Amino acid sequence: MSRPRRSVQAKKYIEEDLDSDEGSSQEEVISNGDAKSEEELSAYGDSDDGDSDISESFPHSLPIVTHTDLRHAHTVIAQQRQAIETLKSLHDQQKTRQAAAEAELRAAQKVLLEIQAIIAPISRVPPEILGVIFTAHVQDNQESPWSLMHVSRAWRAAALMTKAMWGRILIAPSSWVKAQSDGQSVRVYNGMEVCNTEAKLSRALKRAGAMPLDLMVVFLYQSWRRMTHNSDYDYDASRLIDCILSQRPNTLLRGFKLCSTYMTSAPEKLMEFDYSNIDTLYLDMNFPNLVQKLVKERRGPRSFHIGAVNLDKIENCGWLDKIEDLGITNITYYTSKPKLLRSTIFAPTNLLSLKLSGGPIVDQNQDEQQLRIMSLRRLELNVVHQFWPIDCPNLTHLTLHFSRSPPTPPQTIHLPHLVEFSLWCERLPERCLSVFEVPSLQKFDFRWGEGKAVLANALKALWLVLDTNGAVTVSNVEPRKLLLRQTAINQKVLARVLAGRKLLEEIMTVDVEISADFFEALSSAIIGKGMKRSQATQLSCPALKRIEVDLAGDKKFRPNEEAMEASACALIAARKKAGAPLERVAIRMTKKDGWKELVRIEEV
Repeated sequence: MSRPRRSVQAKKYIEEDLDSDEGSSQEEVISNGDAKSEEELSAYGDSDDGDSDISESFPHSLPIVTHTDLRHAHTVIAQQRQAIETLKSLHDQQKTRQAAAEAELRAAQKVLLEIQAIIAPISRVPPEILGVIFTAHVQDNQESPWSLMHVSRAWRAAALMTKAMWGRILIAPSSWVKAQSDGQSVRVYNGMEVCNTEAKLSRALKRAGAMPLDLMVVFLYQSWRRMTHNSDYDYDASRLIDCILSQRPNTLLRGFKLCSTYMTSAPEKLMEFDYSNIDTLYLDMNFPNLVQKLVKERRGPRSFHIGAVNLDKIENCGWLDKIEDLGITNITYYTSKPKLLRSTIFAPTNLLSLKLSGGPIVDQNQDEQQLRIMSLRRLELNVVHQFWPIDCPNLTHLTLHFSRSPPTPPQTIHLPHLVEFSLWCERLPERCLSVFEVPSLQKFDFRWGEGKAVLANALKALWLVLDTNGAVTVSNVEPRKLLLRQTAINQKVLARVLAGRKLLEEIMTVDVEISADFFEALSSAIIGKGMKRSQATQLSCPALKRIEVDLAGDKKFRPNEEAMEASACALIAARKKAGAPLERVAIRMTKKDGWKELVRIEEV
């Protein structure tokens, strides 16, 4: 059935009726219009079929707006517009008052700080002494001098006057700096001013004056750098080195670090620098001419990192015994003379730090002397298994990188002074961690590359719950801070093995699949075998204060954020009720969103 239309005559009738009889009531207009419309529409409906009804064609009646309704609507609109304008005016006045109050507050704070600065003891320190303090701060902590210049005018003047603190320069392409700085463009990297153009380098040299330089140079693979679509097309380290030597011939170096990509060669211009007062030297490439020049110097570097291929060139140098920080790289390519490698390690009389990387996977010869260095404080082994284990009882920092499963040491390794233990491995024997005795351990940095089941067995072997009363044995490895990186692990197993750690104060995870299940498992008390939940009386991780979960680097794993936050808040509330409140619980899903703090200040 076709939809009936309102006839033109009916429309005209209604309009004429409204125009001719303005004094009639609203009810009469509506009734007359409806009656006439129904008469006209019924005629069309009967012409279609006899059974049709007007209600079927128009299921909802159309409203009729009268002149009274229009006048009322216009009045209300005008009133609302006037009210909105009034509110806008009040809002603008409040904003003006707020801006004025904020300006007064900033002015009062500035006056207060200026008065406090006048009477502060640091204001009475002479600029020369400030310069000495600034230099020690920059060199010891690898900090940027720029941060000191924003404190006050006096500090800015003292910093600019102190040339010794401006000599840390990094010559590197912008892409390399971004890769090292988490994708961010930075002006300062590790306390060194980034210079990738001659203009930046000239300004840095002007601030440094005639003081010795701490120079780091990054060389790129020439064919890769010359690609037209590369952002570092114009970067040329050799040209920048020429810029330094042209402004400061025979530049005196205090520190020099050479980094290179594959198949690069350093220019001979580097031989023109003055290395007579060198303190730190890092060479990650084969540069025999420079090594031979250093051997002839009376005073060698205190910190020396060199490739194993150049060890024979420094065998008889006079300053080898003065080295305090030694690093040997690319040991894989130098296995023909292992005795020379060992004699180089034993040569320093007061060796404090040792780093060995790129070594072969060879078991230690039982007839050889065990590597025992009493003075050593820091040790880093990167797949160097022929020296496993190393007997250095005074270690404070130990870092182990293993790409394959190392042999389990036959005896216990007792390190009573170790405070930081970093273990990054692809595979590890189940009982390997149990051989370490580290009673003073503060931080345990752990990264595992194998499956969840193998890691679960290794952690259960390290941290056991023994009896039915929930009593936990004290393990050989009881850290105050646990940092877990890029590791596949069962969350509930992790929570259960950590629950009994009585000394654990901080848990940090980086790119580990953590969700609401971890917080829920950690919320429960320690349950002994065969016990019911209502019988548990001991709190999980009684010393725990901080939890950080960083998922920004893992783009594949995305847990339910709401459920995760809800379970974390439940853990916060439960620990507060138990009398062991958490100081910080933070979760970061993406780098853009940043950290989300779940512990409010009033809850601490």
